[in-house]
Amino acid sequence: MRHFKKRVLALLLAGAVGIGNYASVSASAIKDAQDKKDEAQQELNQVNQQIQNIQSAQNSLQAEMNNYDNQLMSLLTDMDILQSDMDTQEEEIEQANADLENAKAEEQQQYDAMKQRIQYMYEKGDTEYLDIFLQVKSMADLLNKAEYVESIYSYDRKMLDTYQETKQQVADYKAQLENDKAEMEVM
Repeated sequence: MRHFKKRVLALLLAGAVGIGNYASVSASAIKDAQDKKDEAQQELNQVNQQIQNIQSAQNSLQAEMNNYDNQLMSLLTDMDILQSDMDTQEEEIEQANADLENAKAEEQQQYDAMKQRIQYMYEKGDTEYLDIFLQVKSMADLLNKAEYVESIYSYDRKMLDTYQETKQQVADYKAQLENDKAEMEVM
């Protein structure tokens, strides 16, 4: 029995030492596992923070892309309006060119008519007017001939004024045409 008690005691001591070692190994393994868990949690938190940062940057980029899309649409709309304005401006320039050509033709016609009138007056001289007054037979005839000379003078003056107006109109059309072309180049 003694022997048996010694054996049981030895077995108990061996078991206690084994359990003690096992407990210390288990406590060490638990501590290591806890440390790894904490480390993994920190890494998870860092990864989650990085994901949030990336999502924030993605949202910012999406907002910026939307802004650029809006600007592009605005520019395209402005470009369409500008193209329409340019088409209208081109039509106006074509009309101004036609008006300019008409005014130049009218100016030339009036110039030729005035030239003929001046040539006629030069060739006939002022003696025609003098002859008209010298051939007067009565006061009524004098008034009629004076009125005739006055009407000729008025007609000549009116033709000269019309010529000057036409010449000014040609200059105005030309200036407007140049202005329209400059605006078109700016567009």
